[in-house]
Amino acid sequence: MQRLWKLKVDWDETPPGELINDWPLRVYLHGYSDASERAMGAYIYIRSVDETGNYSSHLLCAKSKTAPIGNGRSTIPRLELCAAVILARLINNVTATLSIQFHEIRAYSDSQVALAWIAGGASRSKTYVGNRMAEIATLLPSENWYHIGTHSNPADIISRGALPVGLQGNILWWHGPDWQHSLPLPELNVAQRQQVDRERKSVTVSLMIVYENCFLNEMLARYYPNKQMLLRVTARLLRFGSRRPGRLTAGELDHALMIYVRHTHQKHFLNDINRLKEGKSVHRGSFVYLLDPCLDDNGLLRVGGRLRQSKLSYDMKHKLLLPRHSILTSLILHDEHVHNLHCGPQTLLAISRR
Repeated sequence: MQRLWKLKVDWDETPPGELINDWPLRVYLHGYSDASERAMGAYIYIRSVDETGNYSSHLLCAKSKTAPIGNGRSTIPRLELCAAVILARLINNVTATLSIQFHEIRAYSDSQVALAWIAGGASRSKTYVGNRMAEIATLLPSENWYHIGTHSNPADIISRGALPVGLQGNILWWHGPDWQHSLPLPELNVAQRQQVDRERKSVTVSLMIVYENCFLNEMLARYYPNKQMLLRVTARLLRFGSRRPGRLTAGELDHALMIYVRHTHQKHFLNDINRLKEGKSVHRGSFVYLLDPCLDDNGLLRVGGRLRQSKLSYDMKHKLLLPRHSILTSLILHDEHVHNLHCGPQTLLAISRR
């Protein structure tokens, strides 16, 4: 620029050839951010490289602000992230103001936790961190962020503070660190990993278990004329694999009935059965709560209560529970109703409870 002024080159004139040849081939924009409990800020340097490989680096601009006080949520990693926001905004303003095609734009921070947040997704973080991560990602992608050691970071001067007399001959302040100073991001230690995970959103996963047996559903949906036909068809199907001839036994019919009882329980009482298996009582909102239900050895739901202290047989003390609205219940009641000569509802209810 001094040579341009000496040659009195006007603003719209083409510089002489020797000046064009001396003009830098590549121009870089490097920014640095840092924060402490007292202050935070960012520096931006312009670096240029000529055709012989010589480079120069000069401070372009800086911005600082005091850290918030009286806020227990402002941890050091969060403050470092706020400093990164300042740097991203500053870089965006510089690139929008200067009509220079930068060969490369880099942003540096010495905070491994803040860099881990920037590299992560904003949607997976809590509101405070997620909002700042989203703004940084909009202004400067994560690929442009690098790690730098604390002693090589010129923004450390802002966070620690310095007197003007100390800045006068401070090469790090005026020219930044050496050209080759970027470091690979080290592995996070346990404490740093905990700080990163602390800002993760807690994800609630709802798991719904649905019992489904298409074959038994189809068998019940056929609406066989009576319970006996349903049980006999099912018993024949169960016997098919063994190829045993002869009449069906009472045990085979009872086994077929228990299959449908278990299927009905799984459809209508699944939550109650799962709570009892976990050693808990059924939920108060369950319509079988007052019956003090329990599970038998086969995992079927039965009536509990004080009858367990009596000397009656197990099947008399603990009746199997059946839901009011189910095909199996309708088939059983219809079978008892026909078998007992079309008795009335009260008699039918008493007989079905035997």
